[in-house]
Amino acid sequence: MKKPLIRTAKTAGFCFGVKRALEMVMKALESGKKVYCLGPIIHNRYVLEDLSGHGVRFIENVEDAVDGILIIRSHGVGRDVYEKIESLGIEYADATCPRVRKIQMLAEKLGSSGYELILAGNAEHPEIKGIIGHATGPVFVADTSDELIELTEKRIKDSNCGIALAAQTTYSPDIWKKSVNYLKRVYTNLQFFDTICRVTVDRQAEAKQIALRSQLMLVIGGRDSSNTRKLSDACMPICRTVLLENEDELSNIDFDGITEVGITAGASAPEAIIKKVGVKMSEILNSTEEMSFEEMLEQSFKTIYNGEKVRGVVTAIAPTEIAVDVGTKHAGYVPLNELTDVPG
Repeated sequence: MKKPLIRTAKTAGFCFGVKRALEMVMKALESGKKVYCLGPIIHNRYVLEDLSGHGVRFIENVEDAVDGILIIRSHGVGRDVYEKIESLGIEYADATCPRVRKIQMLAEKLGSSGYELILAGNAEHPEIKGIIGHATGPVFVADTSDELIELTEKRIKDSNCGIALAAQTTYSPDIWKKSVNYLKRVYTNLQFFDTICRVTVDRQAEAKQIALRSQLMLVIGGRDSSNTRKLSDACMPICRTVLLENEDELSNIDFDGITEVGITAGASAPEAIIKKVGVKMSEILNSTEEMSFEEMLEQSFKTIYNGEKVRGVVTAIAPTEIAVDVGTKHAGYVPLNELTDVPG
């Protein structure tokens, strides 16, 4: 009977940017002032519910934060939002991930230098919207290879400007490589900037390695989280993959015949939830592997007959014989003279 095996990714859980953002929120709460977040600070509803329980208010309009401290979400915002905050004299803390801020500055600089910028990412994601809000020149967004091809053939086919390529921090490394190779053939003057977060690259690489050794891959994180979905997409071609937000969703999964499971998690998944999934997963696998009393009884009375070929495991070696486990109630023994003709 194979012992259930669960592999948990070392890179699973909060990234630097998420930790930094949450620390800013908690520090603001310590001030005793009202704390507002402009949109969800990260994409995980359990974290957001916890922050709400501590008194954090999530708003969509800057004007609603005039009587407290406003936290700018980790995904960043456009230049116009900063201008409105300052014009209203609102106290704020900027939790924009430093890696996202770097792309915002790049978009500003490239436009000023006469470049047209292609962003590899989801046009509806707040990070991309925030980057566009800092651009000083034309910006085009493509999330898939097909969108990129359509973009170059129909919208910027005969561009006389320099072309630059950057990516959303949580973009797929595999699609990014293909995009760079394709655009190099289309534009001889291409400038490309690999702005994918290193944590994203390492996380997806480790997830795929674990998936190769697993029958089932569990990806923990918010369904609205871009990096969580990308993790799931990376594992799906390798083995059966399920995206879940907490341990309660394990009850919806069929574990029949599953003995090896891989677990990873998005950058906004709390460590507590990852641990709960692992514990419950272990309980489920162990319970499905246990034999019934009837099966154990039948196993204990298993017999073999002379001339029958069986597979056994050597459990002990003595000077005159070896002990072999052949699945019966008692071990089998093979005398030395049946193994070799050489004395001693």
